[in-house]
Amino acid sequence: MPVADVLGVLAKLEALYWVPAPQRGSSSSGAQMHTLIPVDPALRERMEACLSSAWVKALHPHDLRFPRLDDQTLSEWLGGHLERKEMPAAAHDVCQRLLAADSASWAQELADITSWAMEHASPRPGKEETKKRWTEIFLARHGGLSGLELQKVGEQFGLTRERVRQICDGVLVGLRSHPVQMPALERLLNAASRVMPLSMEDANVQLAPFLGEGYGLRAAMNFADLMDLKSPVRETALRARTHDGYKPVTLVEAYDAPASWAKDALAHARRDCTFVGCTNYLRIAGLLALEQGIAPDLETLQTVFGNAPGFRVLDTDSGWFTLADSESSATASRMRKIMAVADGSVDLDTVASALMTDDRWLHREDGRTLALPPLHVLAELFSGWDWLKANGHNKYTARTTIDPNEVLSRTEVGAVEVIEKHGGAATRAELAGHLIGNLGVTNVAVSQIAAMSAAVCKLDHSIYGVRGRPLPAEALMEARKRRTAEQYARSPYAELVMQEIDLSAPIRTTVTQSASTVSPTLRVVYLPSYLSGKITGVFEHKDGVLPQITIGSANQIRQLAKAALSLGIGPGERFDIIFDVPGKTYSIPDSEDKSETISA
Repeated sequence: MPVADVLGVLAKLEALYWVPAPQRGSSSSGAQMHTLIPVDPALRERMEACLSSAWVKALHPHDLRFPRLDDQTLSEWLGGHLERKEMPAAAHDVCQRLLAADSASWAQELADITSWAMEHASPRPGKEETKKRWTEIFLARHGGLSGLELQKVGEQFGLTRERVRQICDGVLVGLRSHPVQMPALERLLNAASRVMPLSMEDANVQLAPFLGEGYGLRAAMNFADLMDLKSPVRETALRARTHDGYKPVTLVEAYDAPASWAKDALAHARRDCTFVGCTNYLRIAGLLALEQGIAPDLETLQTVFGNAPGFRVLDTDSGWFTLADSESSATASRMRKIMAVADGSVDLDTVASALMTDDRWLHREDGRTLALPPLHVLAELFSGWDWLKANGHNKYTARTTIDPNEVLSRTEVGAVEVIEKHGGAATRAELAGHLIGNLGVTNVAVSQIAAMSAAVCKLDHSIYGVRGRPLPAEALMEARKRRTAEQYARSPYAELVMQEIDLSAPIRTTVTQSASTVSPTLRVVYLPSYLSGKITGVFEHKDGVLPQITIGSANQIRQLAKAALSLGIGPGERFDIIFDVPGKTYSIPDSEDKSETISA
């Protein structure tokens, strides 16, 4: 007879004595396996649900764990037995194993199929002790969280890595010798596809009921690949850029819905952290929605960034966080500049004001505004910087002295020197005189330093001090005087700027009629600055023919525009006015009238 026909006859003979291996899950003897067991309604109900499941219907006649050697499918065979009041112990045993397989975790399923594979392994272990040892070796290699390397398994069992490879390859031969349904692995991977993207650690936590104790998704995915099963999920490594190069951010994602947006999310977050030092989930979600039309939920964003290098939560409620390199951010750079010039500690409000002075820092060249964090988030950000120390009142000092020449630009150092030379307050003209005349910088550079340097703060209009230092009141007063002198050095009143004005005699000065288009009663004429603070209050017209005027602290003269308009003085025209300060009266002389003198 042909060899194929001989094998067919032998298979049929074997089928006559086929019993589903009682030694695997039962201690019953062969005689007991042929006894009849009552079929209770609960078993019938459970089995009907089990037999209707897709994986049971898809069982191959030669399945490794549930083979059939006749023309009936396993469902048909068991269905016939379930309709009776009693069934053979062999059929009852298959029912129990099907129910166990239908509810097994991946850890239980891998152990079960490994034990069945031993019957077909090549070479096949002989003794039960050897089978048990090979099973443990195989599970150590392909089970657990990630599966152990050959060398690690060998060290654990006292074998060479080559021997471990031979044993595992032999078991794989047994697994691949027959079709094998693995419903637990299928359930695990399908469940994984529904909760992705996640980090591998988060995935293991969420999928714990499907995995089994001590088992992880990575090992299960590797085993599926080993068995040529198509997995709906995959592990991918995004690259997050840091100052030390690119570092991987590992995620598990679904094949049909890859998290391609995660790379952009990491880029947005790093961009923010490069400048501000931190960012928040809402901002990143908004950028993704605007640019890609994608709106990942908070949990997904937390998963992506939770694996990023240097990730640290700053405020859970509002979602602020930071990534690696925040100590190299623009915020850190400005903070170092403040610490380099400050005397004593610097409070958080001073730091925040320094961060907000640089418009070009908050509004980058690509047109997208950066988000400035609230003060409590800044405090939490600073707490992670080893070089900075804070007391209980959020006042900061550097742990070691910072050399200004190392963190300040040459122009900034020059500006600080000018301010120090003038006792703590210097005018812009004084800054420009040194920086332009001695250092050769441009006038634009002077404006940038005055407006945007973290080391320089604006005290008054065109008057600057050093940030983080107490301001002497006398220095500010003197700087104001010098500023006023600078302002009117070329004006007709230059000789009056630094002089005391005699207010006991009439004061004659020139003002400009308002050119505003609002109602005449709302128009404002301004008192010259050299008289600021010297003439204030309500003044009646000398002859009582014009309305009273009011001079405020901001040099605004109200109702004077209306009075001048009634005299025919047009918008933008200059005219003289005479104040009698002791008498609280005023007059507007005719342009040809020179009879009244200037007392100053």
